Amino acid sequence: MHTLRTTSARLARTAWTLLLPLAWALTDAIDHVQNRERRLMVDDRGSETVEKAVMTALVLGLALGLAGVIAAVVHKFQGQIH
Repeated sequence: MHTLRTTSARLARTAWTLLLPLAWALTDAIDHVQNRERRLMVDDRGSETVEKAVMTALVLGLALGLAGVIAAVVHKFQGQIH
C-alpha cells in the first residue's frame, strides 16, 4: 500500500510539473490573442497588411534568386551530371 501511495504521489507531482507550465502558457496565449484583438479593433490602420506584403515580396525575391542560382549551377555542371 505504501508503494502505491508513493507512486501516486510521484505521479501527481509529475502531472503538476507538466500541467502547470502548460496552463500558464495557454493562459498567456489567450491573453496575447485578446490583447491583439483589442489593439486591432482600436488601431486598424492597415500597417500590418503593408508589413506582410513587404515581407512576402522580400521572401519571393529571395526564392526567385535562389532558383536562378540553382538553375545556373545545374546548367554549368550539366555535362558532369550526366
